[in-house]
Amino acid sequence: SWTAPGTASLLTSLHPIQHGVLKGFMAVQAEKRIDPSVTLGRIPDEVVTLAEMLKEAGYSTWAVTDNVNISREQGFDQGFDRFWNYNYEGAEAVTATVREKIPELLKARPYFLYLHYMDPHRPYNHRPPWYEAHDDERLDSISAYDSEIRYLDDKLRELFTLLHWERETLIVVTSDHGEEFLEHGGWDHGRTHYAAVLDVPLLVFPAQDGKPGRRLSQRVSTLDIVPTLRDFAGLPPDPALQGQNLLPVLRGEDHLPGDRACFGDLRSPPWFGSRVLKTVLQGDAKVILDQTGSAELFNLAADPGEEHDLSASQAALRDSLKVQLSAMEKSVRRYTQE
Repeated sequence: SWTAPGTASLLTSLHPIQHGVLKGFMAVQAEKRIDPSVTLGRIPDEVVTLAEMLKEAGYSTWAVTDNVNISREQGFDQGFDRFWNYNYEGAEAVTATVREKIPELLKARPYFLYLHYMDPHRPYNHRPPWYEAHDDERLDSISAYDSEIRYLDDKLRELFTLLHWERETLIVVTSDHGEEFLEHGGWDHGRTHYAAVLDVPLLVFPAQDGKPGRRLSQRVSTLDIVPTLRDFAGLPPDPALQGQNLLPVLRGEDHLPGDRACFGDLRSPPWFGSRVLKTVLQGDAKVILDQTGSAELFNLAADPGEEHDLSASQAALRDSLKVQLSAMEKSVRRYTQE
């Protein structure tokens, strides 16, 4: 539920314990002032990233990121022909970079363009005309957050028009994490594993083969993006990837198994309590485990707000989800940090 691990998993289809990017650049720099032995995790060279895969398929690969945590230092430039990295300069800076390079980008077709915007993110700026002030701090923050989403929509619309994304283009819109607005007493992200920070949008445009758009009822994961785009680009399946190919599902040719397990992993910095959280979601059940041994268990169908902890009354279910986590962690390959 924070940037570096979530984005590394999004771009590799590997769990954080596999690729080793457990904390971001800024957090590690701050921790080093407390403990000089702390090291910065980076995507290992032997891991094949989405950019490297698409490069193999004949794509020119470009990235513009507006987050210092998506940096060369942690290996996020791996596989990109062109890579720009800013530090929260805003959507206009990202869009302007692409705008200036449009002639070069169009000559490079087919291209893969990764844009990492920061605007719907704390601190929440007031974007007129969409921001509406509120006396209540929570409502005012939500209004500002929503105005940033609407502002970003306008920037995406501009690129959609300039680059003619309505033609021969597949667009995926997603996020590395959500934001919490006191749903469980806290703000921001990187502190908990509740739905407010773990659940993110995943939008795929256009609808495949001319079929009308639809919403999938099955749970999917950001780990599914890489195998899906591999198939779209004509590459064969890669058994090392932990996600599932959604392309047959998007085409209405297949469905995902209802008993699929999805996992979350968080190592928060000292100022967020140095928590280690592991989460398992399967069916309607979700368990959040921390390093102290405590657990929270929720039935998401009956309790989508995650307000009623069932870990004591449904210990067998809690323990079965723990077994799922243990089995996954024992079975996956862990790559060597350089």
